[in-house]
Amino acid sequence: MIIIFSKKRKLLINDYEKLLNLKDWYEKISEEASRSYIIERVEKRGNELINQLNLLNSNLIAITRKAKKIAGTATKATQ
Repeated sequence: MIIIFSKKRKLLINDYEKLLNLKDWYEKISEEASRSYIIERVEKRGNELINQLNLLNSNLIAITRKAKKIAGTATKATQ
């Protein structure tokens, strides 16, 4: 009877150690997935901001050209 319990105990210990290893692996994968998700979100938001800045820059260029054109027309009219 003691031998049977001893064998079962060893099996349970091995199973418990495997469970601990799986738990550590799962936690590690979860952390990496979280980091990956955060990085993807930051990159996406960064690209959105870059696109908005590019649009603002092109709008500013267009406004500047129109202002120069209007200033040139006003200068010609006063001459």
